[in-house]
Amino acid sequence: MQNNSPVYFAHFNHDSSQLATITKDDAVRVWNTNSGTQLADIFDGTGAYESIDAVFHPDGQLITFRRSHKAYDLSLLPVQTWRIGEAGTLKPGTLKLDSRETLEFKEVSQAALNPRGDQLLVIANRTGFYEDGFTANIFDTATANKIYEIGYDEDFNGVSFSANGKLLLIYTQTKARVWDTRDGQPVSPWIRTGGRIQHAIFSPNGLLVGTASQLSASQGSTWGTACVWDARSGQPLTTRLVHDKPVMAIDFSTDSSQLLTRADAVRLWQIGPTPHSLDELTLITQFLSSARLDETGTLQPLTTEQQRKSWQAVKENSSIDRIGTDQQTTMRRRELYGLAIREDDLLAMRRHQDTLIQAEPKSTNLLWRRSLTAASLGDLDTAVTDLRKLTTLVPDDNCYYSANYVMMLLRQGDTAAFRRECQSLLKRYNDTTDAMIAERVAKTCCLEPVQFPIDDIRIQLAGRAADAGDSNPFYTWAHLAYGMASYRSGQFELALKQLKPLGDMTKPLPPNFTMPGKVLAKFFVAMSEQHLDNHEEAERALQIALKYNRARGNIQRTYGDIYDWLRCDIIESEAISLIRKRPADSP
Repeated sequence: MQNNSPVYFAHFNHDSSQLATITKDDAVRVWNTNSGTQLADIFDGTGAYESIDAVFHPDGQLITFRRSHKAYDLSLLPVQTWRIGEAGTLKPGTLKLDSRETLEFKEVSQAALNPRGDQLLVIANRTGFYEDGFTANIFDTATANKIYEIGYDEDFNGVSFSANGKLLLIYTQTKARVWDTRDGQPVSPWIRTGGRIQHAIFSPNGLLVGTASQLSASQGSTWGTACVWDARSGQPLTTRLVHDKPVMAIDFSTDSSQLLTRADAVRLWQIGPTPHSLDELTLITQFLSSARLDETGTLQPLTTEQQRKSWQAVKENSSIDRIGTDQQTTMRRRELYGLAIREDDLLAMRRHQDTLIQAEPKSTNLLWRRSLTAASLGDLDTAVTDLRKLTTLVPDDNCYYSANYVMMLLRQGDTAAFRRECQSLLKRYNDTTDAMIAERVAKTCCLEPVQFPIDDIRIQLAGRAADAGDSNPFYTWAHLAYGMASYRSGQFELALKQLKPLGDMTKPLPPNFTMPGKVLAKFFVAMSEQHLDNHEEAERALQIALKYNRARGNIQRTYGDIYDWLRCDIIESEAISLIRKRPADSP
């Protein structure tokens, strides 16, 4: 890989098949690492432009950072993305990273990409006559919008992201600090080494910060130190690792237990396991032992309320989320998520689901569980969004996700989308022989108060499901769907025959049936009685259905049945309007 000028930077792509080099003459080239042949000559080093760096995005696109030697040179695209094929084909990439409108790139001193690929960091020096320092600007790579900025009052020296992309380390010549990449808030206090910082990095697990410094003696001689710090508390975890010469570079071992330093010689230091902070250890110890030390140092048992608060503090310790590798934080989150499920803590479940889905955006189990949690908490927009994703990820889902998604469109008032999706389901499953699919399609498409003829496909599907008998483990739901379809086709006596036994609150639940299924059947019983001019029976059935539907929280845990309860809400409005001859929300 022969370059015509010294190489300043070199970066591999995600699978190490390509290498990008940036040379002293500002040329940017891409190479095949197996053969050593040049794939692309993106910039040849000519022109009034300076190449700052070039890095690969996790999806394989190359991002180049450049600045002009001219002030306000709007002809320059400071950030560009490229796709380089195996044969060297070169075409523009798709990331939206052009930030000319929000940043003057002439003063840019460095740019970097979050390892997750979702954030672009641009370091810009301040240019005012009375201003010193720099600003760290964080942009969203999907929109090119600035998310936040961090200001410093000293000259920039270096920057480093943690391996999982959750933390950002920025350092000047005299101090360093760790920031949260989500909101730009400080995680650690200022870290001061007592000398000029030459290099600072995160350990691979993100728990530690290593610094390399140059110090000057009073006689003018120079020497160096390295030190390891806690990334959150900013406290030193080692003594000064002294060298006879300035320490110019450092690196951690892959398990974060050793530090490599380069000064007058290369040295390897054992730094041991990473400790927890005192606050974390105190929380964990109190929770596990159900005891605490009082002001006199005497061990006191925790009261029930103190135990509850101790557990809540452990669960809500947000610093835990930022510690360790992605795998470690995901495992820890899954443990806490499991505890939240066992405690039926919906708010905690939702918080953990949001974090886990960031790491596993295509996990159908997590998306389904979050849709249930969101719906149970009243966040129906998120529930609809997650259900829509599920229908895309698992299009052939036995109509389970699809039926709930279509129902939610009606619940949210999007009647046009509901009708369109219902027609799609009816067309797709017109000839299905699967009793469960037939029941779900018929039941879903009978929710809207629209009458149809007795030979309609919804009647046929519901009848097909009911005819399967006991061979369908969910036969009770099939009879509910058949009763609903009979009602919508004007066969009110047939509807009562199917639905009255299902809506009988004095009888135990049949196998694989739920309380919201009973309530839904009762609403349709009430409406059928009304159409048959049995007004007293209709009002009595309506009162029973309303009683159970509005006391659902006292009947049983509703989390797993939330979508069936929402079906009840849809029909409740229709039943009140029909039987009491007034809108459902009237007094």
